Amino acid sequence: MKYEGLSSRDEIKIVARSLLKKGIRPSQNNVKKELNKNSSNTTISQALDEFWLDISNELELNDTRPGIPDELYEMIQRLWVMSLESANKVAQDRMDEALKVESNALEREAKAQEEIAKISLKNDKLVGELDKMKALLKNERASSADLGSRLVMSQESVRDIQAQLQETIKSNEVSRAAENQRLDSLMSEQTLLRSRYEARETQLKTELDQSAKECRTLNESLMSRIAKVSQLEKFEDLHEHEKSENKRLLAQQDKLTDQVEVLRDQLQGMREEIETQRKDFEQQLKQQRKLLSDKSKEIAVGEERHLVEIKERQVLIEQLKLEHLTSCQELKIQHELLNAEMVQLKKRDEISQSKKKPAGVN
Repeated sequence: MKYEGLSSRDEIKIVARSLLKKGIRPSQNNVKKELNKNSSNTTISQALDEFWLDISNELELNDTRPGIPDELYEMIQRLWVMSLESANKVAQDRMDEALKVESNALEREAKAQEEIAKISLKNDKLVGELDKMKALLKNERASSADLGSRLVMSQESVRDIQAQLQETIKSNEVSRAAENQRLDSLMSEQTLLRSRYEARETQLKTELDQSAKECRTLNESLMSRIAKVSQLEKFEDLHEHEKSENKRLLAQQDKLTDQVEVLRDQLQGMREEIETQRKDFEQQLKQQRKLLSDKSKEIAVGEERHLVEIKERQVLIEQLKLEHLTSCQELKIQHELLNAEMVQLKKRDEISQSKKKPAGVN
């Protein structure tokens, strides 16, 4: 149908009213199919807004008509609309061409109406399916956003766990270094005590050997003097002198013996003290080794637990990625199938429109 002398908006309003009369929803796509010239979506949308405003005003006028029954008013309105349509058709078409093609046009129109009704029904179903797919796509996008946020949270949690693990490892290494340093200090102290003990023991043995040598020397001197006394018994004065000398030597020998005993007691005390210190050191060393072993086991268990948690979170992240990828692929396939079906429906609609168009009408 030609719309010469009309603006684009007026043409869009006429097409929308025509579709509404046929029972077809005047959407942007349906109006755009019926237009003879291309119009932008913005122009079509604005014209449709004006069209619905005009329809609203008309309905308001119909609701406010005074004193006319609804049935009579609707009947008169239908007659008036039919009269206008008939007059426009008579004015636009040639009478002779209408008489020749009327019967064929009616048959083609009936078939076209049936085909259009089927296509419209299928189109409505497809629109419903499209709305469902849009809602599903919206839900999937929301789910994808949720999965993305969960993925980001899981990655941040994994990074936090890794940071905690690194801090724990560093802390454990510092503790292990401190324990090793303390152990080295205890070993050095033990070595120092052992060297002191050995030096003192050597010194005491040397002193003891010297005391023994002095005792032997004194004994030899005493035996020599006793021999001399036995030879010089005749000399009383010399004998008395020798006795006094012998007493002095015996007293000196007793003194040396007491000193040797004191040295032996000191040596025994030092041995006992060193043995006590050695036992205490060994006990401390065992405790430190046990603590170090327990700490190492605890660190190993914590590291294994952190590694297990990291692996579990990585598996969960992979599953979420796989689910997201699968859902996206399914939506893409469904969208492609729906687009293909819409293209086929559009082609069938164009074919039916070309069949419906009478011969000689450009």
